[in-house]
Amino acid sequence: MQSGSLVGSLVVVGATALASRDTRLSLAALVASQGAYWSSKGVKGLVSRGRPSAFLADVHVREKVGGLGYASGHAAVAFALAAVLAPSLPARWRPVAFGVAIVVAFARIYGGVHLPLDVVGGTGLGLLCGVFSRWAFGLGGEGLPPRVSRRAKGAARAK
Repeated sequence: MQSGSLVGSLVVVGATALASRDTRLSLAALVASQGAYWSSKGVKGLVSRGRPSAFLADVHVREKVGGLGYASGHAAVAFALAAVLAPSLPARWRPVAFGVAIVVAFARIYGGVHLPLDVVGGTGLGLLCGVFSRWAFGLGGEGLPPRVSRRAKGAARAK
């Protein structure tokens, strides 16, 4: 299942590259999704908290998983991709990007493999990675100023 988060993110990045033909957007999606994936792995190692079945007796586990629970890598990757891609989508499609991320997050709880706080932590981590990646690649967005390129700074100084 963890490979689904990694491979799934790469599929979304590839589809973004094909559909948008925007190199910066595709690279931002790649950096955000991989940053979220690997950061969630690092957080899991630091926190070392088990899955719900380790704490609750009556958990109905619908998926076979191992490893640690906090923070949800699936939620982190889903929200990182939503944060990168949504501002570049037409306004009516932006809720869809976040809707998909919300479904992924709730599916992890429904599957019995994450506690709600695991998903909240993954969501926060993903949003952080997505917003930072979007800013780092100069994409801006609502509430985020675009980074000014060196060329633009030089032209502004020349005036």
